[in-house]
Amino acid sequence: MTRIVQFLTRKGAPHVRMIVLLSIVANLMILAPSFHMLQVYDRVLASRSVPTLVAITAIALFAIAVYGIAEAMRMRVARRLANSYAVETSPKLFGSLETLDSGADAGKVLRDFQTASGWLASKAFVNLFDLPFMPLFAVILFLVHPLVCLVAMIGLVIMVAIGWLNVVLTRETAKAGRSADLDANAFAMSAITRGPEIRAFGMLPDLSMQWGLKSARSIVAAEKASHLSGNLAALSRSVRQGIQIVTLGWGAFLVIHGDMSGGMIFMASMISGKLLQPIEQAIAGWEATTKALQSFADLDEVTKSHKRLEERPPLPEPSGQIELRDLSISLDRGRMLLNDVNLRVKPGECVLLEGGSGSGKSLLMECIAGGREPSSGLVLMDGAPRGRWPMRQWGRAVGFAPEEPGIVKGTVAMNISRFSPEMDLQEVYRVAQALGLHAAILSLPQGYQTQLSEGTKLLSTSQKRLLALARAFYGNPRLLVLDQPASGLDARCEGALANLVSDAKRDKAAIILVTRSLLLANLVDRCIRITDNRVEDISITVPGGQGGPRRMRPRQPNAPAPTQALIEATPAVPAAGAKERGAAPQTAPVSQPASNAATASGASQPGSISNGAMQ
Repeated sequence: MTRIVQFLTRKGAPHVRMIVLLSIVANLMILAPSFHMLQVYDRVLASRSVPTLVAITAIALFAIAVYGIAEAMRMRVARRLANSYAVETSPKLFGSLETLDSGADAGKVLRDFQTASGWLASKAFVNLFDLPFMPLFAVILFLVHPLVCLVAMIGLVIMVAIGWLNVVLTRETAKAGRSADLDANAFAMSAITRGPEIRAFGMLPDLSMQWGLKSARSIVAAEKASHLSGNLAALSRSVRQGIQIVTLGWGAFLVIHGDMSGGMIFMASMISGKLLQPIEQAIAGWEATTKALQSFADLDEVTKSHKRLEERPPLPEPSGQIELRDLSISLDRGRMLLNDVNLRVKPGECVLLEGGSGSGKSLLMECIAGGREPSSGLVLMDGAPRGRWPMRQWGRAVGFAPEEPGIVKGTVAMNISRFSPEMDLQEVYRVAQALGLHAAILSLPQGYQTQLSEGTKLLSTSQKRLLALARAFYGNPRLLVLDQPASGLDARCEGALANLVSDAKRDKAAIILVTRSLLLANLVDRCIRITDNRVEDISITVPGGQGGPRRMRPRQPNAPAPTQALIEATPAVPAAGAKERGAAPQTAPVSQPASNAATASGASQPGSISNGAMQ
């Protein structure tokens, strides 16, 4: 709640002041029908003056027209206030989404954002500005007659009591309904994202039943809260109408005894209705208001530590030297996964990361790439902590391919170019062609301009991985963090990937790999393993197929990579008739130094790794 108050009193203050000004105009103009009724009964009927009737009617109509314009304008200003809040909050919100644990949490935050911004543009919010004018209506009733004002005050006390009951009685039911609704939505979202597995295991009927039970709990809780709130809102409307009737009757009694004029009867009844109406509107809109207030509180919690999108001055273009200094990663409940990790990777060096299942390889890779904040310690590039780098500059220097590739809603070209506004289409084509993805993209309905989304069926699983790899290699980044990049790829694509890694290594990019690929392992300079929550250097062990495990001699960081041997290790692609038979085009070998000629000529038969790299 702190931030919404700060927003309304600072950046949203001009809009709030305008709404207050328009509320003053609207609440003054709405008095016109009451005074018109008073003048008709006390002046026009007594004098039988038609010109007077026409004049006061014209004035009343003009005042009502001004009231309508003021109401429309304050709703428009409220919409602009909501838009201003959205513009102010959305960068912080998107900068904080990376700290969330799942897509369901992100979905909840986005729904909170829509609820909060929608409430600022709603009638429930605008009507709150009518509450300060209740004393004005009470003073007018007192001037009409003190006893009439007393009746209205009694009605006001009853209405306030109903409002208080509404707050107290619906608090727990509204909270339970919100919790059940979030649980049902999170369950549905998690099930939808695993559609193939659900269908394969025949889980759909059981999951549907579970979702139905969760939805039923949500519906029951929401209905209970709505039922109670609706009953109290109906009671408040009945009380307001009853007070107006009592005011009218009491006014008639006072007229009979000569204490009031006839016109004041109707004026008192109408003013008493205006006095009680803001309370009635607040009660009716209380459910929406409570949801919005909770959404504001939740958004404050999510964005309170926002630092991600703050502009920082650019640093010199990085060379790619990466250092981890006393880095630790802990999971929920304080369980330490990695502790005091210290590592340095030089430009042009390729490091293989090993470790058992659940040892934290993927989490460590995310921290190195900048996708996750460590619990403690630093990730430095060229000696500067990640927090000192402008986000875009860091992003341009890093190529990250996670174990589970993802697609952001947008075109193929946008996904490869990381949605950069300065998209280099030639670079997009280069990385796609280098990975053998170009032909598959051209076969899509609109080629590189085909719209994709996370659950798209236009690309196979291996093509989605290739798309993620193309995104990682786009722009020749100085640091490559590749988590199981060859998983699911055929031999041809694996060879193309190895060529790209070899080129990046020759271009002095720092490379960190988690892989089981023999081709990629042949490019590794040294290997590190996660053991007992720590990282240590080990010798490089590569599974040797039929001959059992074999040890590979680590190459010097600047030694040329056996690029040609990597290409020859892939299955041969038919030279003739391949295009007609639908075969994928062969990946063109990359250029290599002359020092690699001996390696290429001494390569073993296709399907094996060059003996020159093995010991």
